[in-house]
Amino acid sequence: MEERNKLDNHEWYQPNAPVQSADEQLDIFEDAGLYRVKSREELYEKNKPKRSKGVMIAVLVIALLIGAIALTAILFSEDDSSGNSANDFYDAYKDYYEQYDSSEITGENDIPRADTAPDVELELHDTAGLTALTLQELYAKCQPSIVGISTYVDGEAYSWGSGVIMTADGYIITNTHVLDGADEVEVIGYDGKTYDALLVGADAISDIGVLKIEAKNLAAAQFVDSALVQVGDDAIAIGNPLGEQFSGTMTTGIISGISREMTYNNRTMSLLQTNAALNSGNSGGALFNIYGQVVGITNMKMMGSFTSVIEGVGFAIPSATVKEMADAILDDGAVVGRPGLGIMVYAMGGATEEYPDGMMVNSVYKGSDAEKQGLTAGDIIVEIDGMAAVDIEVIRGVLNEKNVGDTVNLKVWREGETIEIKVKLIDQNDF
Repeated sequence: MEERNKLDNHEWYQPNAPVQSADEQLDIFEDAGLYRVKSREELYEKNKPKRSKGVMIAVLVIALLIGAIALTAILFSEDDSSGNSANDFYDAYKDYYEQYDSSEITGENDIPRADTAPDVELELHDTAGLTALTLQELYAKCQPSIVGISTYVDGEAYSWGSGVIMTADGYIITNTHVLDGADEVEVIGYDGKTYDALLVGADAISDIGVLKIEAKNLAAAQFVDSALVQVGDDAIAIGNPLGEQFSGTMTTGIISGISREMTYNNRTMSLLQTNAALNSGNSGGALFNIYGQVVGITNMKMMGSFTSVIEGVGFAIPSATVKEMADAILDDGAVVGRPGLGIMVYAMGGATEEYPDGMMVNSVYKGSDAEKQGLTAGDIIVEIDGMAAVDIEVIRGVLNEKNVGDTVNLKVWREGETIEIKVKLIDQNDF
């Protein structure tokens, strides 16, 4: 049964970029034994070519850039190897990057708050009557709608991410995890203009946060209903990977999958999948269709381990989810009232000789009614309110028709026996 478990959380991450100087990168390389200036000089001293000072500086800058990109690929990967320099590298970074542990989105920060705005809503459009844009036309149209998000703690640079302009008067959508732990946020426009930002709200479950800046006549992005998206559609990401020096980067690909159920932060997120390149700093940026409309907010990518390589598996929060969460945040400063079972599950993927098809319980949250009713890890939910629980969409569909405090009827397979359990739904913010 363990063989069928979900992907390990540490094999993928949410690509916000911790701020780190070139000197800090070199120090940690040296501490890990991966870059030793003395040994490098000794190795090449005999045949060292003569270079001008300017060329040497250029070479050093390129080397640092390559090193930074390599760090991005390794820092958020799981260490599956032993007895090699990769272990030393991982150990050298473990403590330094503990605060950026991607296994949890807390939604906790000390950013000054903005007033709520119940009269503001995110509008979703369709594609009727639109003409496909060239990539050059799309970039010219959409790039002004993307901003940089720079966060600070006690006046010190903390992390870097991206954001999407929602309204011309300064409401900005980004990822909650970009804002985690910060006490100050600065928004940088495509033209380099900077704004102090206030927080309307940040939801840890959906990973959607809303900021407010004092501005007028901004280039607001147009959002399309993600229900219209199909596998194979063009997908164009615009964001700020690796820091401000690469702000406004565009990468292209397709929609590789829809409704990808990714278990992360102890929650199941239904995401769009794309092969458009995403890197640290893209978090909170936009995934566009070929008409220049936002289909999703980029928030994570799959990474390999030291023993495997994964390329081109990125994810974005669908625009329909973004609208639901952003509107709730604008109304109340938070998202409340989402009913949940208080458990984490994953799909069995079909019946076998040993197990029925359904959703296996991976964990049960303490204090939930599910725990009180005896639901436990290893149980397989085969029905919910009379419907076959073959995937998470069935469970989500039932819960969407319920309120916090309502009950659902579960038919559960446990060690060869089928039992029935009634569970009272709780607010997802409570677990």
